[in-house]
Amino acid sequence: MTMWKKLNLGTKIALTLVFPMAGLLVFSVHGVSERASTARECRDMGKMAVVTNKLGDLVHELQIERGRSSGYLGSMGKKFSAELPPQRAALQDFEASAFGAAFQRAMDGAVGHLAELGRRREQVTALKVAAPEAIRYYSGTIGACLDVITQLARLSRDAGVTRETITYTSFLFAKENMGIERATLSNVFAKNEFAPGMFERAISASAAQDAFLKTFLSLATEEQKTRYASTVRGRAVEEVARMKAVALERASQGGFGIGADAWFDAMTQKINLMREVENGLGRDLSNSTARIRAAAERALALVSSLTLAMILLSVVWGAMTIRSITKSLKELIRTLGDESEGLTSRAAEVAMSSDQLARNATQQAASLEEASASLEEMTASVRASTDQAGRAFALSTKNRAIAEAGVAEARSMTEAMAAIRTSNIGVGQIVTTIDEIAFLTNILALNAAVEAARAGAAGAGFGVVADGVRTLARRSAQAAKESAEKIEDSIARSEQGARMNDKVVQGLEGIVLMARQVDELIAGISEASQQQNRGIEDINRTVVGLRQTTQLNAAGAEESASASTELDVQAGSLHEAASALALLVGGKHGISRAA
Repeated sequence: MTMWKKLNLGTKIALTLVFPMAGLLVFSVHGVSERASTARECRDMGKMAVVTNKLGDLVHELQIERGRSSGYLGSMGKKFSAELPPQRAALQDFEASAFGAAFQRAMDGAVGHLAELGRRREQVTALKVAAPEAIRYYSGTIGACLDVITQLARLSRDAGVTRETITYTSFLFAKENMGIERATLSNVFAKNEFAPGMFERAISASAAQDAFLKTFLSLATEEQKTRYASTVRGRAVEEVARMKAVALERASQGGFGIGADAWFDAMTQKINLMREVENGLGRDLSNSTARIRAAAERALALVSSLTLAMILLSVVWGAMTIRSITKSLKELIRTLGDESEGLTSRAAEVAMSSDQLARNATQQAASLEEASASLEEMTASVRASTDQAGRAFALSTKNRAIAEAGVAEARSMTEAMAAIRTSNIGVGQIVTTIDEIAFLTNILALNAAVEAARAGAAGAGFGVVADGVRTLARRSAQAAKESAEKIEDSIARSEQGARMNDKVVQGLEGIVLMARQVDELIAGISEASQQQNRGIEDINRTVVGLRQTTQLNAAGAEESASASTELDVQAGSLHEAASALALLVGGKHGISRAA
C-alpha cells in the first residue's frame, strides 16, 4: 500500500488500464474464435451441399430402378426385362463408401437399406417378391436417403440456407412421390387392373406429391417458381395427366388400354423434367453456401484486423489520455490556487450582500402581510355575493317551475274546453234531429186529422188524438228550437273562453321564457362570482406563498452571512488540497498562499 502511494498519477492510471485492456483482449480473441468457427461451419455446409447433390443423383437412379422393377414384376417378367440390367449398372457408381466415412456415419439408415440392394435385385429378377413389397423396399431406401438430405437444414444456423434446404427437400419429396406413383401405376398398367392395396398407394402418392409441391412453391423464390413453370410442361406432362385420369375413372373394373412401358416412358420424361429443376435447386443451394462461406471468411479477416487495430489504438489512446489528464490536472492546480485567493475576498462581499438582502426581505414580508389582510376581506365580500347570487338563482328557478306548471294547467283547460265544444256540437245535432222528428210528427198528425174528417163520425175520436199529437209536436219543436239557441250560445261562449285561455297560455309562456332568461343571467352572475372567488383565493394563496418565500429568503440571507465566514475557512482548505494534488501529479512542492 505504501508503494502504491509513492507512485505518481500517470503510473497509477497506466496500471489501472491494464485490466480493461486484458478484458478487451480476451473478448477480441473470443470474437475471432467465434468467426473462425462460423467459417469452418460454412465450409462443412459447402461440403454437405456437394454431397447432397450426389445423393440426389443416387435417389434419381433408384427411383428409375424402382419403376422398372415394378413394371417387370407386374408383367411377370414380360416387360422391362431388357431395360432393368442397364439401369442396375448405372447405380454401381453410388456405393456408400464413395461418399467418405463422415457421410457414411451420417446416413447409417440409408446405408443399411443399400446393403440389401443386391439381395433385393436377385428376388426381383427371379420374380420371388411381390410388387408392393419391392416398391416398399425401394421407397424406404429412397426415404432414408432423403432424410439424410433433410439433416442439412438442421445443421445450418443460417435462415437463408435453411429455407433453401427445405425448398430443395420438399421438391425432392414431391419428385419421390411422383416416382412412387410411376412405379405403382407401372405395375397396375402391366396387370391391367389394380391389385389389392395398389389403388390406395397410388392415391396416397398423388396427394403427397401435391402437398410437397405446394410447400416447395410457398418457399421457392420467384426465379425458382418461374424455372419450374417453364420446365415442367409439354406433351409428356399432359399425357401423364391423361393416363392418371383413365386409371382413376376405370379403377374398379380395370381394362385401361394403356401399356406399362408407355406410362413409364411418359412419366419418366416428366420426372426428367423435374430432375432438371432439381439440379437447378441443387446449384442454388451450393451457390448460397459458397456465398455464406465467403462472407464468413471475410468477416473473420475483418474482425481479426479490427481487433488488432483496436488493441493498438487502445494502447496509443491510453498513453495520450494519461498525458492529457496529467496536463489538465496541472492547469487545474494552477487555477485552484488562483481561485482560492479570490474566494476569500468574495466571501466578505457575499456577507455584506446577504445582510442587505435580509433587511429588504423583512420589509417585503411586512408589506405582504398587509396585502394578505386586504385580500382576506375582499374574499369574504365576494363569497357573500356568491351566496346571494346562489339564493337568487334558486328562487328564480322555483318561479320558473311555477310558471311552467301554470302553462301546463292552462293547456289542459284549453283541451277541456275544446272537448266541451265538441260535446255541445254533438248535442246540437241531437236537438236538430228532435226538431226534424217533431216536424214530421206534425205532418203525420195533420194527415191523420184529414183522414179523420173524411171518416165523419167514425173518425171523430181519432181526430181528437191527431189534434193532441199535433199540439205535442208543436211544443216539441218549440222546445228543440229553444235548446238549439242555448246550445249555440254555449258553443259561442266556449269558443270565446278557448280564445281567452290561448291568450293566457301565450302570456304564461312569455313569463316562462323571461324566467329562463333571468335564470341564465343569475347563473352567469353566480358562476362569475365563483370564478372571482376562486381567483381571489388563488391570489391569496400566492401572497401567502410569497410571504413564506420572503421569510425563507430572509432566513437564507442570514444563513448566507454566516456561511460566508465558513467560506473563507474552506478557501484555505481548498488551497491546501491544491497543494496536495500538485504533489500527487508529480510536482516538487506545493502552492504558496498569499498573506
